[in-house]
Amino acid sequence: MSELTDDELTVLMIAARGESLMAIGRWEKPVKDLNAKALLLSIDSVNYVITDAGRTAAAQGESDADDMLARGIIGKHNQIVEMRNASRHSIEQAALHLSLAATASAKITGDTPQQAAEQWSREVLRLAIGKLSDG
Repeated sequence: MSELTDDELTVLMIAARGESLMAIGRWEKPVKDLNAKALLLSIDSVNYVITDAGRTAAAQGESDADDMLARGIIGKHNQIVEMRNASRHSIEQAALHLSLAATASAKITGDTPQQAAEQWSREVLRLAIGKLSDG
């Protein structure tokens, strides 16, 4: 229930578990606000209990929080998939360029393309680490 503050939702969730609450300290404002919204009922001059409407609001608030958590997890998963795809594309491009360099180098040096690729890959790794260190 988006019109509830985090403190109000916390109070309702505590009350929904069967606890009575007192409007003191940090909880005074949310308890009194919830009483004004008919989500908590004053049973005497000090203690408040949850109403049926309060239980509904607490359940909706928990559901909304669960939905937000699920959206966050899905969003993070999508970011990971996008990063993996972009990384895979970059690695495939690097492999293509390394194989082209190794083939050209092997023609000049007499090394096999595989030997040239190993030698060039060490140089590529050194350069990549240097770029990472440079920031």
